[in-house]
Amino acid sequence: MMSYPLNKIRILHLEDLSADAELVEWQLRKEDFEFEIMLVDNRESYRDALHTFSPNIIISDHSLPSFNSMEALILKKEWNPDIPFILVTSTVSEEFAVRVMKEGASDYILKDRLERLPSSVINCIEKFKAEQEKLKVREELLESRANLKAILDNTDTGYILISPELMIASFNQRAVELAQFQFSKALRKGSYAPDFFKEDRKQRIIEILNSAMLGNKTEYEISYSQPDGSYRWFFISYARILDAEDKILGVIMSITDINRRKLSELEKDLITTDLIKRNSAMEQFSYIVSHNLRAPVTSILGLEYLLRDGGLSEVERNEIHKALTDATANLDTIVKDLNEILQVTQNASEQLSDVSLQELIDGIKSAIIHSIEKVQANLVCDFTLVNSMKAVKSNLYSIFYNLIVNSIKFHRAGDPPVILITSKRDGDLIVFSVKDNGQGIDLEKHEKNLFGLYNTFNESSSGRGMGLFMVKTHVDLLNGMITVASKEGEGTEFLISLPDIA
Repeated sequence: MMSYPLNKIRILHLEDLSADAELVEWQLRKEDFEFEIMLVDNRESYRDALHTFSPNIIISDHSLPSFNSMEALILKKEWNPDIPFILVTSTVSEEFAVRVMKEGASDYILKDRLERLPSSVINCIEKFKAEQEKLKVREELLESRANLKAILDNTDTGYILISPELMIASFNQRAVELAQFQFSKALRKGSYAPDFFKEDRKQRIIEILNSAMLGNKTEYEISYSQPDGSYRWFFISYARILDAEDKILGVIMSITDINRRKLSELEKDLITTDLIKRNSAMEQFSYIVSHNLRAPVTSILGLEYLLRDGGLSEVERNEIHKALTDATANLDTIVKDLNEILQVTQNASEQLSDVSLQELIDGIKSAIIHSIEKVQANLVCDFTLVNSMKAVKSNLYSIFYNLIVNSIKFHRAGDPPVILITSKRDGDLIVFSVKDNGQGIDLEKHEKNLFGLYNTFNESSSGRGMGLFMVKTHVDLLNGMITVASKEGEGTEFLISLPDIA
């Protein structure tokens, strides 16, 4: 028993003999499928039926008066070349049978073998339907591909499909633009994907791709230098792609330009860091104002109150005047110190410039030449590894100036001070060492307050405790870090790490 998915098959039968037409219809009705048949016997009615009846299949006798199957086949191809066409005839030569099949007939059946006709009709219809389904799927696939290509070519993300053999299989237009803009390279299908990357990154990319093939997704942010010296940020992602049967098609690499967002994040981070620094500086400044100004002001007020006492002797009055003068001078010194601190923070926006380290130290030596000669200090510099850097020159000057002056001021009695200054690179940092053979510092006792304002660690010194405070302030302004190693009687070494902006 045969079955057919359509509700009813529309059959157009071209035949001029009614007996043969009845025999064909009788043979078809022996099988279990529904159909509707229209009989025509000339060119005009056949042509009209093609358009009005719109058949699913055509059965045609070969020879009719002034019309034959070849002409009917040609008219059918003009109307719809895909509709099945079965030739049913008495006898034809083998050559004609081959010819009619080449012209587009689906089958031919001799009238004395009509028992084969129903199965031929069903087979032709099912084959036609299958071909139509394939055509529909192909058209939908082509439309989907066109839509996907339009979407991918108009997105801000570059996509590159990399095969299991790590070859570039396909890519969108954005990937082409990014490759040309960022690397001045052209993407090529069939090329080895890792070769697109720099040599020092190639092995890492191979590892990432192989890991992604196993289903491990990798994502990261990376910056690339630009011709103008700036950096541009990208988000890179690698993810495995499977087909409907879970077969690995490869890895999709996506590249998204996140420069605007990244710069905004970095700017926010810088603002936050700057606010934290400013808040800390404000707290410290408030403490200095409230604590350090209080003592001399209190002294002045107390001395002024004593002066109003009429029972003072001349000697007592002179002593009070001297104490008042000393308190006023102390107050003036503190105000000058505060002004210097404010001046430093206000100059934080000073422009960066290329600073020659040797010239910077030579300038400091010239400024303190008398102090150097007085104690016969030996200042040795080795800038072989790093001889210049981009920085705010005034900040860098103050750092070295205060460290050198401190080394001279706190040298060991009887030993001429030796100060060694060296430079080196450590990753993205430039590290300076300022080492002396001076008195040293008891770090167990003083490390916590080492860089505080007005903190001194030698009672014999006339220092005010401003030097190391100013050093730390300037290092912070340069986004650097300072550490110290010291032992009493053995000298001190300061290590200053500053960002290598160049």
